[in-house]
Amino acid sequence: MARGSHRLRSPGHLQIELKEKSMIRVWRFGAALVFMTTFGPLDGQRGSANDALVRRLEDPVVKSDLVARCNSVQIGDLDTLQHVATGNEIDAPGRIDVDWATGIALAVQSQVIYWPSGWRDPPRSATNTPIVYAMWPRDATRANWNSGYYYSLQYGIATMGDTAILPGGNTFLLSTVRWRAPVDVDDQYLPNVQPFHVRKFTIPPYPTRPTSLGEPLASFETDGVAAAIELSLDGSIAHIVTDRHVVHSIRTDTLAEIAPPIAIPALTGRKTLFLGTMIAYLRADLGPDDRHLVVNQGRTGKVTLVDLDSRTFRTLTLDPPLVNTGGVAINGGWENRWRLAVHGQSRVAIFDFDPLSAAPLKEVATGNVALQATHAGMLYAALAWSGRGDKLVAGDYGPGGVKVFSVEGGKLRPLGSSLGCGWLNGDIWTRNGELEPSPTPTPTVTPTSTPTETSAPTETPTLTPTAHASATATPSATPTATDTATPTANPRPIYMPLALHERCDPTQQRIDVSLVIDASTSMSERTRAGRSKIAAALSAAHAFLDLLQLAPLGDQAAIVTFNSDAWILAPLTSNRSDLDASLAAVTLGQQTRLDRAVAVGAQALADSSRRRPGNEPLLVLLTDGRANPVPIEAAVAEAELTKAAGVTLFTIGLGEDIDAEGLAAMASTKSGFLRAPDAEDLAAVYAQVARSIPCPASTWWGGK
Repeated sequence: MARGSHRLRSPGHLQIELKEKSMIRVWRFGAALVFMTTFGPLDGQRGSANDALVRRLEDPVVKSDLVARCNSVQIGDLDTLQHVATGNEIDAPGRIDVDWATGIALAVQSQVIYWPSGWRDPPRSATNTPIVYAMWPRDATRANWNSGYYYSLQYGIATMGDTAILPGGNTFLLSTVRWRAPVDVDDQYLPNVQPFHVRKFTIPPYPTRPTSLGEPLASFETDGVAAAIELSLDGSIAHIVTDRHVVHSIRTDTLAEIAPPIAIPALTGRKTLFLGTMIAYLRADLGPDDRHLVVNQGRTGKVTLVDLDSRTFRTLTLDPPLVNTGGVAINGGWENRWRLAVHGQSRVAIFDFDPLSAAPLKEVATGNVALQATHAGMLYAALAWSGRGDKLVAGDYGPGGVKVFSVEGGKLRPLGSSLGCGWLNGDIWTRNGELEPSPTPTPTVTPTSTPTETSAPTETPTLTPTAHASATATPSATPTATDTATPTANPRPIYMPLALHERCDPTQQRIDVSLVIDASTSMSERTRAGRSKIAAALSAAHAFLDLLQLAPLGDQAAIVTFNSDAWILAPLTSNRSDLDASLAAVTLGQQTRLDRAVAVGAQALADSSRRRPGNEPLLVLLTDGRANPVPIEAAVAEAELTKAAGVTLFTIGLGEDIDAEGLAAMASTKSGFLRAPDAEDLAAVYAQVARSIPCPASTWWGGK
């Protein structure tokens, strides 16, 4: 995680008291394992000459570095461009995530320093086992910070893997592999060995001493190491990009997969030293719409755009091209919103970004950075927008490990900064997409001590009556004889009998109907008769068409199917052979996009070139499952729009695993939601729909 856009918005600001504290070294010796680190509020570095200074952070930057004596997580202030705090030296923090509301920062180790038991002068950054670096405020005032680490002797923490703190700051996701331990000093870069998982852990008490992670709350097995874990804005969904170039989407409460995985183009270029994959170079970012994910492609000089709703991808060409694409960042701040920044190793570039456009991305600004040297255990080309979106922070092979640019229209202007020590940046986190603009102050008028001409009493209109305001100009309200009229009888209505000979026979009411059929993979399950649910559903649809009067001046039908999206297989028509052919073309797929089902079903009815003005519009939706991955609320909202456009909507729930409450809310009437216990019951249910076709208001005398 490189930024804080995919997090519930945090309410507070962080205050850091810049005081240098003494260090306490804690060593734990064991037969097979030695933990060594230092603990103290701050580790030797100061952010100001004034020890008592309290700085209020609104737009922070949190970064990791792995250069010797700077193996730490560090905090800086993007308003002042000054370093604020440095955690303890613990080798070697990599990818970072932060929950700004609670103040907890976590970083996954990118390499291990092993120091055998009994050896003299162990380096204070040694851990002897893979760890998760942690940094947190010491007390409620957040005036001081502490740092330490979590470890596990059962679940292997992935080298260069990712982590994501879930909303509330009590649980987090972690990339894990098979547990392994270093056995000699050459085992700094532990291999990532199958099985690969993303596991959900409770964040234990702050590790003032090395602390075990305990047992996971849930696990999800992946095809490769989770190199990027991107959370949706509300934190309910995690999108995982593995070092084998596959995107997984899971719920964060249960870690259940909610959509089919997506294989994306491979990252090309140099492989990570000692690991043999591209994990050190892989970067991804999720857009502010929670739908579009961008992943770098490396030496191709292009990026991959993933549509998480449709589960598709396409390659975006950059104009002009970059020699190499590294870190990517979609701006979620209120300044320069939706601009895409790409780290090109020796320069960074900003592009105007429209995820719905197929055109090459046009570069609007660029700035040079020092080319990061190849280094074992190093992550490359980190990039993040500031919280406001007015600055860009990029990994740089120079003092501090990062370079800051101001973004002003079509220009990137380098800014002088002092954001801590280091040369080998691992990752960058900011509050981009999380920080909210301060309310604009309401102008107030401050009274002056000296009266001005505009406030002088002589300038105020007097209360002396004028001609136009005089009471004498108004006719007297005193009653007179001429003003009193002799009462007359008020007109009263006369009721006459009216004989109406009107009738609406539903069998004679002509309709334009959109048959929307669930084509998710669960429809392949068997009915009580032994055939598939989809076969029974299509048979019932044929039977429903038999009940219609499909003729040039009669009824019409459209066929729509849905799974990961929705498609019109046949537009409105009275041609029975076309409708039968479309039903024969139904194919199954994963997901249940009820929202798209309603939207596309309504689209078929909105075709003015095919609609018959006298026909009543109906939409009949059949589903055997729950909305996935978009929640049912989106489908209910689409249904409200459809009903508001004059469409009568029926919903049919097949089986027990349905959202009955949501389907009932989608239907036009209480009786418009019908249930079929088994797919063999669908023909009867469709016949009930045919008998329930409403007559429009224009049919009746009172509605004309």
